[in-house]
Order: sequence, then C-alpha cells, then structure tokens
Amino acid sequence: MPEKRPKFPAVQGGRVEGILALEPARPLPIAEIEELKHG
Repeated sequence: MPEKRPKFPAVQGGRVEGILALEPARPLPIAEIEELKHG
C-alpha cells in the first residue's frame, strides 16, 4: 500500500504547513516561512 503523501510538502511547524495548504498559489518568501516556523 503506498503511503499517503500530503498535497503540499510538510514544513517543520504545523502553522506554516496550514498556510501553504490554504494558499498554494501564493509562494511564501523563505524569510516569512522561517519567521512563522520560529513563532
């Protein structure tokens, strides 16, 4: 059985993953992702 893969690559930190999942059309700048990752 193939393992289920998320639609978008999971970023360390659920908040970022949620934002990416909600807004796939808007790529976030790396700095913004890093800022969210570290809360």
